[in-house]
Amino acid sequence: HIFADQYFPKRTELEAIASALWYGVMEVEGIAQSSGASVMAGHTEKALMTSKGFFGVCRESRFGQSVSAISGTGTGMEEDYGEQSCAFWEDFREPSALVKEATHRALIRQNPEPMPNVTGEVLFENRIAGRLIGQICSAMNASQLIRGATFLQDRPAKIADESFTIVDDPFRYRCFNAAPFDGEGLMKTA
Repeated sequence: HIFADQYFPKRTELEAIASALWYGVMEVEGIAQSSGASVMAGHTEKALMTSKGFFGVCRESRFGQSVSAISGTGTGMEEDYGEQSCAFWEDFREPSALVKEATHRALIRQNPEPMPNVTGEVLFENRIAGRLIGQICSAMNASQLIRGATFLQDRPAKIADESFTIVDDPFRYRCFNAAPFDGEGLMKTA
């Protein structure tokens, strides 16, 4: 089934990953503490029935892990994190990769220097870019526009360069919110 993993981890597996995340962070030189580590696994089943007679059921799986790292001491403490969410258990990264991400980010935040005012292109890292795209998609929602509840209200129709493309692909394998039917009960076809 392309929409859900059939595997569900045991509690001991989740505990082992959470421990590896937390203890891994605490072993890195320059890291003072962690505000915690977490691991989650979940399976959901969605059912949709419409007044036109459609009935469909779809399963979805979701796995996540995260860990924080705090560098420095006193008022010089800096915190950052490493995290991952995926739809299939076998796509889970090793805890050491998240430990490296969290500790590296916390350590490089030490002694920041102010950036001068400049004009230029801006590149967003993946974890910021995804949130930004989500905000833009929400702002373009027709119901938000009709109610005037969007920052895009009264803005020109063009909000990005022609090279910027968002693709809604219901057949994208191993991703969240994929389903064989949409919210109106229309089956997705290739």
